[in-house]
Amino acid sequence: MPSSLLALLILASFAGVSPSSSNTTAPRVLLVDAVFPNKLAAWRLNEVLAFMERFDTDILVVSRPSRFTFDWEALRLSHGLDRYNLLIFNRHLNHLNIHNGVEMESKPRFDGRKFNRALRAEYLLRLRKYGDGPVRLEDYAAVHHIFIDCWDYFNKMSSAAVPAWKQSIHLYPGGGMLAGDPVHMSKFKAMPAEVLLF
Repeated sequence: MPSSLLALLILASFAGVSPSSSNTTAPRVLLVDAVFPNKLAAWRLNEVLAFMERFDTDILVVSRPSRFTFDWEALRLSHGLDRYNLLIFNRHLNHLNIHNGVEMESKPRFDGRKFNRALRAEYLLRLRKYGDGPVRLEDYAAVHHIFIDCWDYFNKMSSAAVPAWKQSIHLYPGGGMLAGDPVHMSKFKAMPAEVLLF
């Protein structure tokens, strides 16, 4: 079974939703990553897309390594990025506000810069239908992390705003979970038992 499908099935049951449900209101999920949108790593793009297709998924990038490109245009159509506003927390990334669209008067239709310093993170892709109000982590039915490092950073910056039982982590070998590495093993040991791992 592909990992992205497994992730969907686990999270669907975790959020109390049957994959075959005719419920038109999808649960709101926060997916925490370190590089999205970046066109490398098909496995990551497939996992993110699977969540976007199944749930009302917002994507929080907590700490972005500068070596990864910001590939908004390359993923705009395949991942439906036109449905999202970009809320910019790190003022050094304010130049990304151009991706919030331009109206006839050449003014952004949404100013993501007004969220500078709202969270100790880089930025959030939030579905437009959720407006321009403050970011409330407690509004999410579940939080899914790609890699243990994202889980660790998120929980340090959010001050336990989201209980462990609402969180899941997809552990990929060699990516944020290196067996035998004391730093990663200490994160793993510190993780509450309620966190769903797969």
